[in-house]
Amino acid sequence: MLKAKRIIGIIFALMLVLGLSVSAAHAAGWVFERPIEIVIPAAAGGGLDTTLRAFGPLLEKELGASIIIDNRTGGSGAIGYTYSYTQPRDGYNFQFTAPSFIGPASQGLFTVPVWENVVPVINLVQAEAMLFAGVNAPFKTLEEMVAYVKANPGRVSLTVDTPTGISGACLKVFTDALGLEFNIVSSTEDESIISVIAGDIDLNLNTWTDCGAYVESGNLIAICTLTTEQSTIVPDVPSSASVGAPVALGYYRAFTALSGTPQEAIDAFAAAVLRAAHTDEWKAYLESAGLNNEYLWDATELRKVLDQTYVLFSDLFKQ
Repeated sequence: MLKAKRIIGIIFALMLVLGLSVSAAHAAGWVFERPIEIVIPAAAGGGLDTTLRAFGPLLEKELGASIIIDNRTGGSGAIGYTYSYTQPRDGYNFQFTAPSFIGPASQGLFTVPVWENVVPVINLVQAEAMLFAGVNAPFKTLEEMVAYVKANPGRVSLTVDTPTGISGACLKVFTDALGLEFNIVSSTEDESIISVIAGDIDLNLNTWTDCGAYVESGNLIAICTLTTEQSTIVPDVPSSASVGAPVALGYYRAFTALSGTPQEAIDAFAAAVLRAAHTDEWKAYLESAGLNNEYLWDATELRKVLDQTYVLFSDLFKQ
């Protein structure tokens, strides 16, 4: 069965062949007439921020309107979404988010019912989670690592930035599938990479965007991608699915709205994102950032991913 992201691409291509545009399909339903505010529930300069600021000019062309990027940091996304909750639901307020905001939601930490009102719009990109080992680790391949960890439960150290966030959720799917037990160490991204290179830690859960240069320089070994199929970004690195541990989650970056937003506005916004994502300029950016267009999930697929993340976060906090 074709994945939703591939179905979207097929529909998009067919419309181009037929001489149609996605904007024409929605023109009768919605036209943006003033600037659109997009809240990023994270600080300026981070992955969400840099991604949207690179994508923004392309999106503005397709929307026919300017966008206002509003960074509201704090509470793992709670501050930004709480602010969005108070804004008009008139079709001019959207969010660009990572999975982190679902953590507070799964713990019931929001003062307003944000989770119950989140409406998926479209996913833009996902950085695939990967495991990286130091060159002096007692294993060099995925199969060797699995065998070694099973023979030495709890002895192999693995550092993650957010044990109860998306990193922890990806790792949980992987370890549960294979029955592996690591010594989990919480660390910042920079510290974790240095620790693995120095040999103080055996493994780091990270992304190719952040660690690819260290692999190419010979300071790290790419053990595997935590994916459901072979990655097209690093085709020579095995997928966790090859040893029976498919992981669908990653560091996704998605657009959402809140309930009450006109469906016509949501559809028009999603269509504009889809068009902008197929431009040559955006494809060039993705290649430079170690990303691709394989995670353009529509609203239905994004809903499934959001719900799965919520369940995993809930389980992590219970533990």
